Amino acid sequence: MLNPKLLAGSNAFARVPNRPMAGSVPALARLVASAFMRILSPDLRRAAITLGALPAALLSVSAQTNWNLTSAPTTPYWYSIASSADGNILVAAMYISGSFKPGPIYISTNSGSTWAPTGSPNNEWYYVACSADGQKLVATANYDKIYVSTNAGNTWVSNNVVMRWGPVASSSNGVKLVVAPANNHLSASGNSGLSWSVLGNSPSTNWNSVACSADGAKIFGCGGLGSVNNPGFVFASTNSGATWKAVFTQPIFGGVSTIACSADGVKLAAVGGSLGTVYTSTNAGATWVTNNVTTAPGGLYNIASSADGSRLVVAGEYSAGSPIYTSMDSGATWSLNNAPLLWWNGLASSADGKKLAAVTYYNAGIYTAQAPMSQIAPSLGIQVSGPGGVELSWTGAGGYSLQTNGNLATTNWSSYSGAVTTAGGTNSVTLEPPAGQLYFRLNQ
Repeated sequence: MLNPKLLAGSNAFARVPNRPMAGSVPALARLVASAFMRILSPDLRRAAITLGALPAALLSVSAQTNWNLTSAPTTPYWYSIASSADGNILVAAMYISGSFKPGPIYISTNSGSTWAPTGSPNNEWYYVACSADGQKLVATANYDKIYVSTNAGNTWVSNNVVMRWGPVASSSNGVKLVVAPANNHLSASGNSGLSWSVLGNSPSTNWNSVACSADGAKIFGCGGLGSVNNPGFVFASTNSGATWKAVFTQPIFGGVSTIACSADGVKLAAVGGSLGTVYTSTNAGATWVTNNVTTAPGGLYNIASSADGSRLVVAGEYSAGSPIYTSMDSGATWSLNNAPLLWWNGLASSADGKKLAAVTYYNAGIYTAQAPMSQIAPSLGIQVSGPGGVELSWTGAGGYSLQTNGNLATTNWSSYSGAVTTAGGTNSVTLEPPAGQLYFRLNQ
């Protein structure tokens, strides 16, 4: 419940909680002409910002979306998950079944509402990736072969080379594939897995994760143990694996566990093992920013990204349970999600970052969510500005834009056309008193 506070002089300030809006998480400020007149009254010692009698619905804070357990079997040990661009098709790799026997790869064609086994053989499956349309799949298994499917898992073929194959990545059309074997050079396919070749110029090392751009030309791989002699690393190739360059090297305890990239391969995000840290880059790894997200036990081991790199989701692999966090501004700020504390073993995101999925390693099933997972929009601040104006302010970026509407009975919201000043991470606009009333909200 809103409780406006009476303040004196130019420090008069009030914050308005968020108002749920369809398709957005806006913050709303109701500016009434009489309120301006009060603010600008001669006796500023009694000045107050009055927000009027707003309906309770306008003053509530809504969590909008939670993580929900799907109908997928809960007894298996799930290892990884992949998503189509629209988030409708999800593909999950089962490591072992509830009876500790090899199991199949599962698929959902309705964003996780229902699940069914694919036509894959039963195996101790490790990693899975898919094309943007969810039709072309690639998967690896424990000390077995690389398997591919071109019909959403109905039938599968293998490369007939038995190794300890590991992480996989796919171009958006499913034609270019890359796979990381344990302590060896990466391998790649340019024909949806019909044939494979060793990327001999790639490092021969202990890879933890691989990712690639939508066209498959930019490839990123991470790993390391975090020791002085074997630091956490990220290697990058901009020419489909012909040449490689180290773009990140730090003695991170546990190494760099997972890496994700935007569709153009420009924005990168990697998690650093047990430290609870996310490392982000906006220039394909030339420079990095360290984001300390959590001090929860077990740190962060999994990450997934939207196609534009703005929305990220991270989770840990702590046996006693780890949280899930999301970012809507390329890792600058993070929000703790309304998700159970579990041993999360893999994450997937739709291209727009609004449909997420996560698998658990230890008998807890598969969860899905729709962004913005309990994310609360910035609050709008109101304060006196100069002799005849009012300033609105809000912190952070997060993809929010200021919109106005003269009548809440309508949906005629329009983007604010005036100048927005940004300084020290705070955005602000200065307004003259409106003729009548004017409403503001932040919309994403």
